[in-house]
Amino acid sequence: MGCLGAICPTGLHIVYVDSGSTDGSADQARQMGVNVIVLDDRVPFTAARGRNAGFVHLTHKFPELRFVQFLDGDCEISPAWLKTAARALRSNIQLVMVCGRRREQFPELSIYNRLCDMEWNTSIGETNTCGGDFMVRVTEFSAVGGFNESLIAGEEPELCWRLRVAGGTIERLPVEMTVHDANLKKFHQWWKRQVRAGHAAAENADLHGRVDGKHYVRNVASNLAYGIVIPAVAAATAYFSVVASVLFLVAVYSQLFFRVLTFRRQRADPSSNAALYAVFTVLVKFPQTFGALVYAWRRKVLKRQSGLIEYKEY
Repeated sequence: MGCLGAICPTGLHIVYVDSGSTDGSADQARQMGVNVIVLDDRVPFTAARGRNAGFVHLTHKFPELRFVQFLDGDCEISPAWLKTAARALRSNIQLVMVCGRRREQFPELSIYNRLCDMEWNTSIGETNTCGGDFMVRVTEFSAVGGFNESLIAGEEPELCWRLRVAGGTIERLPVEMTVHDANLKKFHQWWKRQVRAGHAAAENADLHGRVDGKHYVRNVASNLAYGIVIPAVAAATAYFSVVASVLFLVAVYSQLFFRVLTFRRQRADPSSNAALYAVFTVLVKFPQTFGALVYAWRRKVLKRQSGLIEYKEY
């Protein structure tokens, strides 16, 4: 309830959407005076579905609203963010969405939490996409049809793509927005999170990559190259020379490691953090490649929607 506890004192209109929780969250939210929507569990849960349901309820009940803030349930809003975000949207009619700095609540808890904190620290200014926390104009969000409810992940970048195609701009402001609790303690949690990211990237590229050749196409191509093509070439080389195969792998993955290391050092990361991020940037190619293959198999071969890929443990 930390999420609602931080935002309730603002006195703003709040909607909490419950997707089958069993810990009494919905009742606690009602006791806090929050509007609660409990999703029908006969329809598959997705974050996009829940977000759309909350938006529809909020804007029908309060049709005068100009902006809506979306907030993940594992985040707490920073006190000054809402006024800062609304001020930015009011001052620039071209802006349709704004986000800020998301920080990890316990980066010292694990290397995976620390990686998340570094991941959240993206560049300031105009951007192509955002994470799960952002403020958006009601009219523009409605005009593009809200979130795509068929997506099990990656719904925010897909929405951002449609907003930008419609002529809007998205900006990351240089202020703290939310504190996030990833609660990632184990390698397998990190792995599942990256499988989900790979699935999301592949689906985004499949949906919109053909239009401009850019939307997540490079991301997916890089994953497939490092996750499949390069190991396959090394395996073929090993037939003639194991030494040459190993040297090839070391050279290719070292090049990626040092490129990321240099980039993170240029962003003023401490050397240990930059090295950690570079190592996991190499490792991440494999679960993300697996996620892309899961998407291709389930959606393209089996013609079925993928189920949610959960990585959190409570």
